[in-house]
Amino acid sequence: MPKNAKPIENVEEFEDAKKRIIKLDTAMPGSPQAEEQRALISAVAKWKHDHGAMPNAIKPRTS
Repeated sequence: MPKNAKPIENVEEFEDAKKRIIKLDTAMPGSPQAEEQRALISAVAKWKHDHGAMPNAIKPRTS
């Protein structure tokens, strides 16, 4: 995950991040907005890896 990426901690943040990624779709490469989008994409990918793609299907952690 990029240095400036804040981990997603709940379903609401997950949904907000997906919406923000779409809004940033026209960001110019190398711009702060493009970097924000990249960080959000990384955070969303980590959330999906840890919790699955469907927030409704979140299972309690066992560890």
